[in-house]
Amino acid sequence: MIESQLSKFLAVGIFCTGLNYLSFLFLFKLADVNFLIASSAGYLFGLLFGYSLNRSWTFKSNISSITIKISYFLMYVFSLVTGLVMLNMLVVKLNLLTEIANIIVIGYTTILNFLGIKFLVFKK
Repeated sequence: MIESQLSKFLAVGIFCTGLNYLSFLFLFKLADVNFLIASSAGYLFGLLFGYSLNRSWTFKSNISSITIKISYFLMYVFSLVTGLVMLNMLVVKLNLLTEIANIIVIGYTTILNFLGIKFLVFKK
């Protein structure tokens, strides 16, 4: 069951990352929105779609309370912050190539998000 959920979680992640980036491009290039605002909006757009898809498809939860939504959002904020701290440490302290460090952080945050969403947010 975990393998199936992980596959679905990764598929949702790829889809939502695409939505995030397309939203960013649309706002930044076509709507002339500041790049930081466009990036934030894209991240939130992907996060909202991710919540819906992960709740209904990946973890098959029919619960949609405000507590679940806040927990989901906080999990992703925690993952973002710890990922940025880790990225900074790998690049600045350990002198790792930024491109390699970012791949490591993406792996870390993907695992952290999956475990957090499965066991803390959509726990059964």
